Parts: sequence; C-alpha cells; structure tokens
Amino acid sequence: MITYKLSRREKALLFALAIVLVAIAWFMLVYQNTTNQVTRLEAEIQTANSEIELDTARVTRLADMRKVIEQRKAEGATITEVPEYDNMEPLMNELNRIMGAAETYTLTFDELDRESSSEYVYRGVRINFSCGSYAAAESIIIALANGAFPCVIDSVAIVDNNARPSTSSSSATSVSGYAHVTFFESLAGAPLQSLDDEDEGASPGEDSAAEGDQDEASGPSA
Repeated sequence: MITYKLSRREKALLFALAIVLVAIAWFMLVYQNTTNQVTRLEAEIQTANSEIELDTARVTRLADMRKVIEQRKAEGATITEVPEYDNMEPLMNELNRIMGAAETYTLTFDELDRESSSEYVYRGVRINFSCGSYAAAESIIIALANGAFPCVIDSVAIVDNNARPSTSSSSATSVSGYAHVTFFESLAGAPLQSLDDEDEGASPGEDSAAEGDQDEASGPSA
C-alpha cells in the first residue's frame, strides 16, 4: 500500500481551496437567495404602499362625496340619481343648456378616471367661459352645481376684466370664468368590453367632442 504524506504547502493549498469552495457555495446558496428575497420583498412593499395610497385617496374622495351629499341634503337640495355609464351625450346636452347663458365657452374633457372607485366613473370637464357680469358668472356656477347630474365642482375662478389695467378703452366681455367639474357615472350597467373599447379610442373621441363644443360655443356672441 502506497501512502503519500501531504506537504505543508499542499495542505495550505487544499485549505485555501476548501475556503474558496465554501465561499462560492455560501454566495450561491445563501447570499444570492437572500438578495433575491430582499428584492422581492421590497417590490411587494412598494406595491402594498401604492395600494395603500390609492385606497387612502379613495376613502378621502368618498368621505368628501358623503360630506357634499349631507351638505346638499341639509340645504334642502334634491339628491339626483347617479346615471349609468356612458352618460356623455345627455351630459353634453345639459352642459350646452347651462352654458348657453354665457357669451362664449369651451368644454375640455379629461381622461376618464376609473381607478379611484370600483363603483363609479369620474368624468372631469374643464369649462372656460365669458359673460357680461360677475352675477351672471356666479349664476352659471350655481347652475352647474344644481344641474341634472350629480357632480363636484373642484375649482372655480372668476376674473373681472374691467378691474385689470388695459390699453383698450373697452372690453367685449367684462368677466372671464373657469370651473373644473367632476361628474359621476355608475358602473352598474357598464359592459367591461365597452370600457376597454373606450381605452383604445378615448383620446380622439373625447378630443373631438371637446372641439365640437368649442366650435359651437365660440360661434354665438352677445
């Protein structure tokens, strides 16, 4: 039987090799696995935080809606039913009716918001208009708030052009107004396919509707 006695140098090399193999095994089996788990957990935490922020926004929005409803009830207003999706054509008729009191107006529709609620679609519209007096502008805003369809007026601005320094001797329209209004539509009767179809063509359709109203609004002038 032949025996071989390792030299001190060979023992040192084998020991170093064993350390390298253990380090490689630790890196592949422990470090990489732990790093992947940490990355996955961080992604899950980020997703959960995004969902929490979205849910918080939904709760806040619903609370604001309930507050508005209770306020309207306290004021003796008649609470109208939320129309089913898609209420675009009746809404356009209602807006044209209300804005007929203005000298000029334009309607620009936002992209539909279907992410903030599982029950409702939020249809935002930006309204720019001009009229002859502050009282007329105020009456238009009130008419929007008390219209046929439930909504929330998110922002309002009314500017008296006569109060501004101007080089011209007179102004054709003395008051300019702006309002952003969000209308609510129920998803109860909305087929999922119709919503998907609108996703594919929402921008051109809504842009053309807004442009059509702009043409109609800019024509008549007091």
